[in-house]
Amino acid sequence: MVERALILSGGGLLEEQHFLLEPRAAETRTKPPALPAEGVKPPPLNQAVEDLEARLIDEALAQAEGNKAKAAALLDISERTLWYKLKKYRPDQPPS
Repeated sequence: MVERALILSGGGLLEEQHFLLEPRAAETRTKPPALPAEGVKPPPLNQAVEDLEARLIDEALAQAEGNKAKAAALLDISERTLWYKLKKYRPDQPPS
């Protein structure tokens, strides 16, 4: 987390926002989505996890303005892991 904060600060003074995945995440956090109603079959867990992972990657890339190194830092994963997951979830997008 400290390493990510240093990257986000650009070498400047570390502030609270450098430690948050989303600005003011603690204040804006909502409760997780509820399970489907009784009698409705939920999606398989692995599919739900993959969907969430792909969405978080998209959000991190948007927040990092497409910079994969910064997006990886936001997600607290290596750049190599991010590249692997992009290839997995977005095979139609060329690497850049």
